Amino acid sequence: MKKSLIIMLVAILTLVGSIAFAQEIDLSSLLNFNTSTESTQTSIPVSKDAVIRVQLNGNILDFKDAQGNVSNPKIINNRTMVPMRKIFETFNASVDWNEDTKTVVAKVDNKEITLTIGDDKASIKDLNTQVVETTILDQSPVISENRTLVPIRFIAEGLNKEVAWDNDQRAVIIIDNEIFLNELKENVPVLQKLFTLNLGDASLYASASSIQGRLSYIDTENNNYSETIALVGSSDIKVNGEDEMEAAINFTINGNDGKIMASLKEQKYDNFDAKIILKAGKIYIGIKENDQYKWTDVSESMNSNQLPTVPSTINKLTSYKETLDYIKSFVGETNLQTYEKLEGIISMMKFFINDDTFKVTNDGIKIDIDMVDIIRKAGGSTSEMPISALELIMDITIKDYKIAAEKLEFILKLDSAQSFENLDLDVNIQTEYKDLDYTYQIKAPVL
Repeated sequence: MKKSLIIMLVAILTLVGSIAFAQEIDLSSLLNFNTSTESTQTSIPVSKDAVIRVQLNGNILDFKDAQGNVSNPKIINNRTMVPMRKIFETFNASVDWNEDTKTVVAKVDNKEITLTIGDDKASIKDLNTQVVETTILDQSPVISENRTLVPIRFIAEGLNKEVAWDNDQRAVIIIDNEIFLNELKENVPVLQKLFTLNLGDASLYASASSIQGRLSYIDTENNNYSETIALVGSSDIKVNGEDEMEAAINFTINGNDGKIMASLKEQKYDNFDAKIILKAGKIYIGIKENDQYKWTDVSESMNSNQLPTVPSTINKLTSYKETLDYIKSFVGETNLQTYEKLEGIISMMKFFINDDTFKVTNDGIKIDIDMVDIIRKAGGSTSEMPISALELIMDITIKDYKIAAEKLEFILKLDSAQSFENLDLDVNIQTEYKDLDYTYQIKAPVL
């Protein structure tokens, strides 16, 4: 459930961004979040002969020296090598060079890094404990065009930085995760309450949900044309361990014979029945047609992290580091855009996860995220927004150290002065959980 809370919040942030793009709402100054539809770092693949770039915490490093000479990174023996003095100065390290032994010693963050030209042995000394770790390099430091080149991955990882390679952009990505961890600790302290909840294991369980929804539509410009549509449905989920899940969902939509209902019927959304099965690393989706389920293996287009998470993950997130790791897995493979995305999500989280929106006790968790109210509190204007209400309310009940039930309500109200159209949507979901007999077997479908 802890992980599912993060999924819910990231999904809301994505929705907010989409609304902002569509309506040209400037939320960037409001929430200190770059909502531009184009990243400041290009995502178009570059030529295989393009100059190698190094990005540190979202910024591309400039390898120009004081005289204006440029010494770009090079790939030697499949390892990216960068100018020694420039990279150490970027990390605020003091650098000593011994010309006789061709050895460089750099000191930063209570660490001492020693490298020697032509020697594949490198060491990192902890200046607090005096412990020395020696590493055999895949590529030793070299002198090329009167510049000393050193392996960037060894140096960055030695300083506890995350390192990745963006092949499309021919770029080394370096991220100092301590920046984001400190941001979370300082701006989202309520997470600590979630981490310390004393909840038992829930890797074998079943849940049953009832779903009710109501949509109202009014067009005041067209003789107050209106439609009301009701949704009734249910879902059942069975989880057998960490990597097996079976879910069934069905709902029926009824309403007067208007244009919205006609469109839903045309798309066959008025009566929906589907199943999802996660088994042995495979993901199957079955849609019921003519009293039979038509199964599709969607493993290649999805991964298990994209499925709705459930209380089997309840004890997975117990620290800020695990939370950050999960957010990063949601963002996807590390590339030139990763730092910018993480910066935006974490910057916005403080508006969504705080003492006003989250009430955490040993008996339960109460969540009330009112987007319109959040924007107003942040000093933004909602007068030009097409949304008059966007609220998510969740009430989770904890009993005997396990999640026993939860209630979820989603409220959306759209008011468009330009087209005189109003839309109200209210969806309620109530779920109860129970332990599952460990003998229950989830079977893969026959395709």
